[in-house]
Amino acid sequence: MKSEKALAETQLSELRSRNDELSADLNELKGVQDRVAELEGEAARREQTLSQSQQKLSELAEELDREKASKERLNSELSMKADLITEFQQKLQTSQANQRGLEKTIKKSEKEIAELQNQLREPKAQQAPTESSAVSVDVKPKTTSKSETSGEQGESPSPSNIIDWVLKKKAK
Repeated sequence: MKSEKALAETQLSELRSRNDELSADLNELKGVQDRVAELEGEAARREQTLSQSQQKLSELAEELDREKASKERLNSELSMKADLITEFQQKLQTSQANQRGLEKTIKKSEKEIAELQNQLREPKAQQAPTESSAVSVDVKPKTTSKSETSGEQGESPSPSNIIDWVLKKKAK
């Protein structure tokens, strides 16, 4: 009995030792399971963050594509406007050149009108003091239409009327 008791105590001691080891292993397993649960939670959060980041990247890529298309449209419009400005500048230069040409023509015509008026005055001046001829030169046209007169009847004739009159006299 003593030996049985000693044997039972030895077995009990071994069982307690194994039980302590198993309890320690069980505690360690619970700690590992807790850590695994934490890691799984962290992995789920990271997966969710990664999914949100991918969605945000996709949205940003679409926005970038829209911005690129908008930039291309703006560049195209800018190019067209630059072409229009160049065309307008060329037309403006041509117009300015034409204006200068017209101004020269006007000055030339004004000089010719002045010369014709002087020529018209010279025969009158020569005829009036020295000759008392029966033929008189009338400066005003005998019949005038409303388009030929520019307003009141006592005004001096317009340069175009004088030129017409001179040309008619030269033709006779």
